[in-house]
Amino acid sequence: MHPGMPELIAPYRERGLNSKAFGWRGLRTKSETYVINNGTHPDEPQLRLLYDLENDPYQLNPIVITQDNPICKRYDQQLKAYLKLIKDPFMTERNDQ
Repeated sequence: MHPGMPELIAPYRERGLNSKAFGWRGLRTKSETYVINNGTHPDEPQLRLLYDLENDPYQLNPIVITQDNPICKRYDQQLKAYLKLIKDPFMTERNDQ
């Protein structure tokens, strides 16, 4: 997901940012879903979310994790590699925070 409607894109354009670097991207395994959420507005903070699919199959209760979490580090490597492969400009790390 990335902001796509004109009213959502405008705040990014005004700041010279690519709206496609925002929104969220994620990975899913048999037991977990991992999401990096950059928000739908440039002022929203980046969040990393982990869903335990065994105990939360409908993904209603994410666990907020930090970049230094070993799970985060493992999934970030996989996500970065995939985003590079498909040439997705999504920011896995934000310098504006």
